[in-house]
Amino acid sequence: MRNRRPCHPIGSWLHLLLIIGLLSQRAAAQVALIVENAILVTMDDSSPEPFLGWFSVDGSGRIAGIGAGHPPESLRATNRLDATGKIVIPGMVSAHSHLWSAPFRGIAADQNLLGWLAAAHAPFSEHYQKGDFAAYTRYGALDFLSHGITTCYNWVWNDGFPQAYFLEQFEAQRGLEQRFVFGWALDARLDEATNHRNLSEFLAYARPLVGQGSLLDVSLSALGLLRGPEPFPQWEGRWLKEFGLDAQSHYLEDPSIQVQQRAQWNILKEAGLVGTNMMFAHFIHPDERILRDTAAAGARMVWNPLSNGRLASGLADIPGYRKLGIPVGMGLDGQASSDLSDPFENMRMGLYATRMKHQSAGAMSTHDILAQHTIRSAEVMKVADRVGSLTKGKFADFLLLDPLEPDIGPLFDVIASVVMCCSSRNLTAVYVGGNCVYRDGSFVHHDFPAIRRDVYQRVDRMRTAVEKQKLPVTIWQKHMANLPRCLGCLPETSAPAK
Repeated sequence: MRNRRPCHPIGSWLHLLLIIGLLSQRAAAQVALIVENAILVTMDDSSPEPFLGWFSVDGSGRIAGIGAGHPPESLRATNRLDATGKIVIPGMVSAHSHLWSAPFRGIAADQNLLGWLAAAHAPFSEHYQKGDFAAYTRYGALDFLSHGITTCYNWVWNDGFPQAYFLEQFEAQRGLEQRFVFGWALDARLDEATNHRNLSEFLAYARPLVGQGSLLDVSLSALGLLRGPEPFPQWEGRWLKEFGLDAQSHYLEDPSIQVQQRAQWNILKEAGLVGTNMMFAHFIHPDERILRDTAAAGARMVWNPLSNGRLASGLADIPGYRKLGIPVGMGLDGQASSDLSDPFENMRMGLYATRMKHQSAGAMSTHDILAQHTIRSAEVMKVADRVGSLTKGKFADFLLLDPLEPDIGPLFDVIASVVMCCSSRNLTAVYVGGNCVYRDGSFVHHDFPAIRRDVYQRVDRMRTAVEKQKLPVTIWQKHMANLPRCLGCLPETSAPAK
C-alpha cells in the first residue's frame, strides 16, 4: 500500500483563501468601460486644470476611477474607448427648462416676454390633444441631448391643461436617457383642496421612482407671483414644508413688470418661498434688499442668457450675485424662447455680455462660465452628488469634443477653446452612465426622424386650427393685455382702449 502524505488543514485553508483573494482582486479590476488617452476637463473643484488621462466606469454607470496618464495595467474592461485627440467634458446641465415648448421656436421674434407669451403660446393653448405633450417633451429632451445637455430641470406649466396631459410629460422623460428633475405645478383653475390632493397623489407615485432610470428628483414648479399675489404663494409655502420639497419660480424676468414684482417681495418671504428650498429662474431685476435677503436665506438663482437676450429681458449681474454668495446655475430655458439648444452659445452669450457690462475681461473667466453650465448648475439643483463633474462615484455622463471637426486651432488653453471656440458641431458623442446615446449626428436608441415627423404633424394640426379661427388683431391685443393681469403684475391702466 502506497504511503499517503499527511493532510494539513491549515495549509489548505490558506491556499483556498489565497485563491479567493486573487479572484476577488481580478473581479475588482474588471469594469464596464475604460476611456483612455483623453484630454480631460473634469470640472471637479479639486482638479481644476485639464490633463491627459483616463477614467473607468463600473457596471452601475458610475465613475470607478480616474487619473492622469494611462490606466493601471491590471485594470480590465468589457469595453475600451480610445479618446486620442478628443476633449472630454462632463455632460452639460440646464437648471431651468421647458422641454414641451421645443416645437414653437422662431415665433414672435420682435416681442418681449409678455407679447411673446401671447403669440407663441396663448393661441395654441386650446388645441392640445392627447399625446401632444408627450411627443413635444420627448422631442425637446432629445434635442437637448443632441446638443450635450445630459441633465435638466423641467419646469412644467400645468395651468389650464388636464392632469393627464401634465403626466404625459413626466412619463415621456422617464422613458429617455436624459437625467432630470421634474417640477410639478399647481393649476390656477383648481381650488386649494384639489391642488393639494393632486400634488400629494403625484408625489406618492413619483417619489418611489427617484433614483430609478433617469429621474433624479421631484420638485415644485412654483407659480409664485405669476398668477397674482394670492393665494398661490401661501399654498406653495405651506406645501414645500409639508412635503419637504424644493421649488423653482420665475421672478423678475420681464423689465416691464419689475417695479410691481419687487414691491411684492415680502409676499414671497412671508409665504416661505425665500429660503434654501427655492431657485429663482431669471431673477434679472432685484434691488439690493432682495439680493441681501436672497443671500442670507440661502436661496439660489438660475441664469438664462440666450432666452434673456432673445426676449430683451435684461442682463443679470452674475458677478455681483456671486460676490454676495448667491449660488448661480445656468439654463437654456424653453427652446421656444432660446430657440437654439446649444449650451456653447448660451455660455458665450452670458460670458461676453457680462464682460461688456463690466468692461472687463476679468469679470468672468471661461472656467467660471463652464462651471456654471456643469457643476454649479448641478449644485443649484442639489444633484451635484451624482452629476456635474467627472468625479469618482458620480454618473459617467460625458461629452466627446473633436477640436478638429470643425478645426478650432491649436490648443493653448483647453477650457478657453471649449468655451470660446467649440459648438455642437464639435460634439462627436454623448454618453450617459457610460453608455453612448448619441454619436456623429444620430441617436443610438431612438428613431429621431420618426419622432420629428410625428411632432411636425401634430404642430401642423394645431397651427391649422389656429389659422381657421382667423383671430382678429383685437383678439391678439386682448391676449397681450390680459396676460399682465393674470400675472398679477401690471396696473389696470395697461388695458387696451375700447
